[in-house]
This record gives sequence, structure tokens and C-alpha cells, in this order.
Amino acid sequence: MANIDSPDSIHAKMVELAPMHHRRGVTAAHLPVMGPLLIDVFAALGGPSGFTHEMRSAWAWFWEFLSRSMIQSPPTPLPPSHTK
Repeated sequence: MANIDSPDSIHAKMVELAPMHHRRGVTAAHLPVMGPLLIDVFAALGGPSGFTHEMRSAWAWFWEFLSRSMIQSPPTPLPPSHTK
């Protein structure tokens, strides 16, 4: 959360992490499914008074931001030693 006020830094980190996710089989199709599930987990952990509508909206926006950063990052091919 150190970079919460720096969207450029968050985007750069997502671009850095995206190839690992791509190599593990994560695709753009997974992201719209995963986001709402993750937000539901946060809501369940926060309880009825601990996770407000505003928090849900903020997390939904943030997930969309993260997803777009991930989708914009092209998959990195595996090095030759990993393709055998």
C-alpha cells in the first residue's frame, strides 16, 4: 500500500508481475471472475458494518485498474530451457 497514491508505480508493478501470471496460465478471461470473488471475500471478512458500499466500489475500481494493467502487459515467452 506504499504506492496507493501513485497509480504509475502500481501500474509498473503490475506490468512487472504480469509475465509470471501469464506463465502460470492466468488469462484476461479470468480477471472479471476473480475480481468480484475477491471483493466478496473482503466483504465477508469485514462483516456487515466493516465493509461499506463505498469500500466495495473503491475495490471494484481498483480491481479494474489492476486488470487493465495486467491485460496491457504482453506475455513474456519462456526462455528456451523452459520450453522442452
